[in-house]
Order: sequence, then structure tokens, then C-alpha cells
Amino acid sequence: MWSLYLISLLLSPCLISGCQPELSEDSSSMVTVGYAREGTTAVYVDTLSVEMKNGKKFSNLLRSGCNGRRDATVTIKMREEGTEEWKEEAEDIQMSRNKYSHGKDIDPCAKYEIKIMIKPESGGETRKLPVFTVGPFHKLEPQYMDIVKFKGDAEEYYREHFQPEYEQVINSRITVKWEPVCALSINV
Repeated sequence: MWSLYLISLLLSPCLISGCQPELSEDSSSMVTVGYAREGTTAVYVDTLSVEMKNGKKFSNLLRSGCNGRRDATVTIKMREEGTEEWKEEAEDIQMSRNKYSHGKDIDPCAKYEIKIMIKPESGGETRKLPVFTVGPFHKLEPQYMDIVKFKGDAEEYYREHFQPEYEQVINSRITVKWEPVCALSINV
């Protein structure tokens, strides 16, 4: 009996490490990836948000069973469309959380690809959700355009990205160029 107990103790680490997290069949439909929002009062177009729907936790992305929900973390990577290199946006997000909203300083005029991964702490295989896309802001639905805001410094963003060139100053006429322009309208 004692030898059976000893054998089970020796084999238990092998059995535990062989158990890998598996994504739920509908895992990608449980997540919303987009700009950070504050209810119906603000959409922050310079801030990334990855959020579970219906207040669920990131642990719901995994099937039940021996998934080690407490010994895995969420990692979020992003890259601007057309580039090769993925930038780590956040790592070691606990499975007990239901939201990640940070990623300030994203360019609201750019389109980003967002990769969400579940990494077991035991060094097992990383599970990846399909790639999500965010941006550019002017592709938002019309009802959100009135509540677009910056969490960062909007004035600084405009100074850096919209540098007008003045041409053909003749009497009471002037030509102003902004290239590229990422706007739906410009008031002069």
C-alpha cells in the first residue's frame, strides 16, 4: 500500500503538467476588442480595451476541466496593420479579471491587429484567439462619433500629426494642406 502511495506521488507531477488549457469553442465571441469606453459618455480613441462580454472573467475563455485556470495568464499583443513586429501590450493579466483597458498612445488614425493569448504558467502550450482589429476611429458607428475623446493629450497629438502647409497666399485666399488627414470633417 505504501509503495502504491509513493508511486502516485511520483507520477502526479507528470499528470498535472500533461494537462493543458483548451479554449472554449466560442471563446472569440466572448471578447470585445476596441477602443476604451465610458458607458454612453465617451469613446477613448487613443486607448485599447479588451473586455469580456456580460461581465464574465477571462477564465471563461477556457473549457472546464483540468485547465489550470488559476495557473494561466492572459497576454495581449498588438501591431499596426502592415507591420511585421508584434508589440507586447500587456502580459500576466490574471484569469480572474474581466477587462484590460490601457494601451494609451495608440494612433486613432491607424488600424491595429490585436492578438490575445492564454499562457500556462507551467510552461505548456500557449493558446491563441483569432486576431481582432481596431481602428481607424472614423470607422466607428455614427452614434459614437459625438462622444470621441482622448485619455491622453489631444492637443499634443494634433500638433504632432496635423502639420498644415500654407500655399498660394493671394489677397484674401489661402490654400492649406494637411496630409494625411484622418478626419470626417474640418472646421475652419
